[in-house]
Amino acid sequence: MRADSGMFVRYYAVFFRAEPDTGKLIPTETGIDGLYPNPANPSTTLHYSLSQPSHIKIVLYNILGRQVRTLYNGNKQAGQWTVHWDGTNSKGLSVSSGVYFLKMIVQEESGKIRHIHKQKIMFQK
Repeated sequence: MRADSGMFVRYYAVFFRAEPDTGKLIPTETGIDGLYPNPANPSTTLHYSLSQPSHIKIVLYNILGRQVRTLYNGNKQAGQWTVHWDGTNSKGLSVSSGVYFLKMIVQEESGKIRHIHKQKIMFQK
């Protein structure tokens, strides 16, 4: 589909419910909605949904399972969110081309892990 500006608009299969008090649309499920572009060159954006307020940790790992960078670690309200990766590690250095993995850990306020989602990224320079 095309928006009026001529830019392409990307849609994901996300279902919503309306909050009774505010009418705000809230996703019915928590998860990764997509990663675009993938293969990433030189950056990519992760789209994800939360069905309730949660503590989120999104970590990037290399093919050997070593942590490359924490992209987000904090609290988010229910809704749709994005996090951007610019192709750098935790020291701000550009990573090499290859396969990387995103892991999104979703915790309740009590600290109990509710969901763990994973997404593979192909990074090309």
